[in-house]
Amino acid sequence: MKNIFNFEFNKMPQIFFGAFFLSLALNTSVVFAQEKNLAEHLKDVQSYADQKKYPEALQSIEAAFKLGGMKPESLGKAHDMAAYFAYQSKDYEKAISHQKKSIEHFSGKPQAESQLLLLADSQVKLKDFDGYTTTLQQLVQFFPRKEYWSDLILRVSKKHQFSEAMQLEAFRLQREVGALLEEADYIEMALMSDKAGFPAEAFAIVKSGFDSQKLGVGPKSASHKQLKNSLEKKSVEDKKSLNTALEERAKKMTDGFALHNVGFNYALHGEMTKGLELMELAKSKPNKKSSEALLEYGLAAYWAGDIPKARSIFSSISGPTGASELAKLWNIYLSQSK
Repeated sequence: MKNIFNFEFNKMPQIFFGAFFLSLALNTSVVFAQEKNLAEHLKDVQSYADQKKYPEALQSIEAAFKLGGMKPESLGKAHDMAAYFAYQSKDYEKAISHQKKSIEHFSGKPQAESQLLLLADSQVKLKDFDGYTTTLQQLVQFFPRKEYWSDLILRVSKKHQFSEAMQLEAFRLQREVGALLEEADYIEMALMSDKAGFPAEAFAIVKSGFDSQKLGVGPKSASHKQLKNSLEKKSVEDKKSLNTALEERAKKMTDGFALHNVGFNYALHGEMTKGLELMELAKSKPNKKSSEALLEYGLAAYWAGDIPKARSIFSSISGPTGASELAKLWNIYLSQSK
């Protein structure tokens, strides 16, 4: 599996060595009659770590855990180091266990990106992809990078075997977080959006591909320009078709699908107030694609600058289709928005 992390676990977190181990030993009030007491075990840990004898260092620090007596405020750091020793020893189950204990010690908040990277890489090596997906969620929450977002959204899509309509919703999130990374991402999303009846969005996607120099360069530049010109013309014609008569026809339909699409199209053309008004009205009707409609409604609210409303809409999405997982990711992203 490709390593998306660009991270090497070959350097010990230095803050945990030297004075740290001595403080664990010397500041405990517990005295043991065992063959080795806590201070001796921790000195062994220091010695083995200095020699890069990681299996022995892991065995010694686990023996220290069993003895007890470490200061509570030091346990998180100690489990972090144990996770490192286990990872270097290729004992990935123990690496995961100790790393989780370290993070839990700090109320579930990782203290460094490297903690989650070690956890994620261990899960990949054990083919624990559900666990890996959960760790990716923590990475995008605490240390957001476009590579983490891209991999996470891809895994959610594959997990739920998204339909084309839901894949478009996933692409929208991917685009918003800046994780459209390849030429193919822009082209596929634009074609999906155009097929769904949103040429304004499709044109905007292709234009952003040109702006980022993912499109309009290389051997396919001519076809990219042709697509851009075609979508620009379709977008202009689409805007002309948005009128009161279209709205009234959609309002008379028992299903809210058409009315929602009209509203979302208004939003895509920049008419947020009217778009949100029609999408809100469409919510009162049955909709054959209710999950997608709610995701689009939340997105339109976000575009309009109403983040509390967007978060409320995303929080209301439930069900087994994967829409609720995308909604959860939207709320993680929105919690980082200013």
